[in-house]
Amino acid sequence: MQLEAALVRLRRRNVWQALDLGILLARRWYAPLLWLWLLGMLPILPVLAMILWCRPGWGALAAFWFLQPLSEGPMMLWLGGALFGARPQIRPTLRAFRRRCGLGGCLGLLRFRLSPFRHFAYPVLLLEGPARGESGRRVATLGRGRNSGEFCHLIALLMTLVLALGAAIAAMHLVPESLQGTAPFTWPPLLTGAWLLATALLAPFWASCGFMLYISRRIELEAWDLELGLRALNQRLGGAGP
Repeated sequence: MQLEAALVRLRRRNVWQALDLGILLARRWYAPLLWLWLLGMLPILPVLAMILWCRPGWGALAAFWFLQPLSEGPMMLWLGGALFGARPQIRPTLRAFRRRCGLGGCLGLLRFRLSPFRHFAYPVLLLEGPARGESGRRVATLGRGRNSGEFCHLIALLMTLVLALGAAIAAMHLVPESLQGTAPFTWPPLLTGAWLLATALLAPFWASCGFMLYISRRIELEAWDLELGLRALNQRLGGAGP
């Protein structure tokens, strides 16, 4: 990781400043992040289709929510390279995700699904590659302090719910009255489809925000800004001559 190549200024930020920067980066890189999310969903679609066939509606929605980290992993890898000037491509990113995230990596991603610090867990597992048994301690270390941002997932959930409900209500009003109440024009399938749409539209923003919270916390704990300042001072003194 080359700190000097970072596209943003590496300095200490509070939670709201990190979220604001994450939204700006998601706006800049929205197209590749959305493509990565959609391509990351492809391996999950057969499982979701099977669950939707057996448990339509709420069962499929719960399964999608639980498996969602598997589609967010490629975005984390891409952001890890793009922020430090690597200009990653989509296909190499997907291949790198398949290499790093085997069965153990997938189970690790799902293990932190209910954790309030999962925005730290995903970069730790995919970018740092901790040893066996070290990921939990690493995430706990990042989660200590005021700038951990554990409440951000509640905001993301509420915004996704509002967008999904709005899309489902709009779709229900567009359905002819003769078809309302018949499959698939009932509330569970409509809400499931609307939730998928809302998640796809907002996924790049929440991935980027979570990644910037992780970067901001590492800057705070590891003093990246101080390290860069000392490097610059060393270069100036080294080139100043006697």
